[in-house]
Amino acid sequence: MKITPEVVEYVAYLARLELEPPEVELYAAQLDRILEYMDTLNRLDTEGIEPTSHAVPIVCVLREDEVRAS
Repeated sequence: MKITPEVVEYVAYLARLELEPPEVELYAAQLDRILEYMDTLNRLDTEGIEPTSHAVPIVCVLREDEVRAS
């Protein structure tokens, strides 16, 4: 998908942002590069790789809740 300056202007309009013409061109180029990179990532073979929510295991450092007499 190619991000055009018209798309950037439309999204800016929806977000009620006022962008100068150089900003529109800059953001269009940056967003286009991001989407190109996402296409590259989508082509990777991830068959057999388990999905993760974090890069490293997370351990809760808090103690377990216990019911005690107060």
